[in-house]
Amino acid sequence: MDLEKAAADHQNALAEELYLAEERLLHTEKNGIKEAYLAGIILEKVMKKLLSQVDKKLSSVETSTKEGGATTDPKER
Repeated sequence: MDLEKAAADHQNALAEELYLAEERLLHTEKNGIKEAYLAGIILEKVMKKLLSQVDKKLSSVETSTKEGGATTDPKER
């Protein structure tokens, strides 16, 4: 039982770390898009479309985590 709990805890910690990494990457992507617009590399229309796409990904990540996507413990789902 202790080994099973330790394995589940490890999986939960790993899933949480992956979620946080993905969230940080998406926020960094948004910042990069904004910087590209401010530098004149992309048009405002393109910036808005790209930001919308990233926001959808971010929303999806946050929703899946709230629904139990970042845990392997069935009791937490």
